[in-house]
Amino acid sequence: MKEKEYKITFKKGKHSTGLMGVGEGTPSTEIKYRGIYIGFIDFNNSWHSKIQGIQIKLKHKDETQYCKWKWATLKGLFKNEEEARARVQELKNKILDFVYIDETDRGSN
Repeated sequence: MKEKEYKITFKKGKHSTGLMGVGEGTPSTEIKYRGIYIGFIDFNNSWHSKIQGIQIKLKHKDETQYCKWKWATLKGLFKNEEEARARVQELKNKILDFVYIDETDRGSN
């Protein structure tokens, strides 16, 4: 029997309202594998950031850390979210070897 092929999926975050929404430019997008949160696409377009563009941040396996992972940022900036999503899909196999997958972490619902 053939093993099921899982896809990396994306879930757009909700824009904050009220005073919290004033300083937030664009909500981030969660990156998930089998419904498990493995990273996010970060829109670094705020006034206090030196980096202007979109970055991909992933939960990297790290046994030296108490929680067994740490954030890692992929090299490169992207002009839009579609480019970042395409890059994640392009590097899917490398990313799955690299990231920490915790079965209990389903991200925001």
